[in-house]
Amino acid sequence: MKYLLNGTWVNDSTIAALPDGATALSDAEWDNRHSTPYQPTLTELRAAALADVRAMRAKFFPTLAGLQSEALARGNTADATAIAAVQQGCRDITLTDLSAGTTKAEIEAAFLAAWAAVAGPAPASVKLALKAIKL
Repeated sequence: MKYLLNGTWVNDSTIAALPDGATALSDAEWDNRHSTPYQPTLTELRAAALADVRAMRAKFFPTLAGLQSEALARGNTADATAIAAVQQGCRDITLTDLSAGTTKAEIEAAFLAAWAAVAGPAPASVKLALKAIKL
């Protein structure tokens, strides 16, 4: 059996040589005292959400670049300009204010609202292409 002794895991053979006053917890005692599941801090939740958004955003850029190239090749400057705005919105999405979010759901909702604001004014072809991307 393993025990926690002053922050270090030890085994049965070491317990016999414990100094006076030392304390050890068995695995079961440790589990009972620390059975509460780990709850990430607000900072950790925000960092995780930001990492997810960055990973998702990275998948969008190649598609957007391709759509913009196609629009420019067709001479459709209106679509090309709209796509450039979506690209900038994707870059700026990491600047979303998360200070009001106190739960994972609230933080995710803030990013979803930001995504909607970025993609909302995009041309239909861009919206269809973004929906097709596997996230």
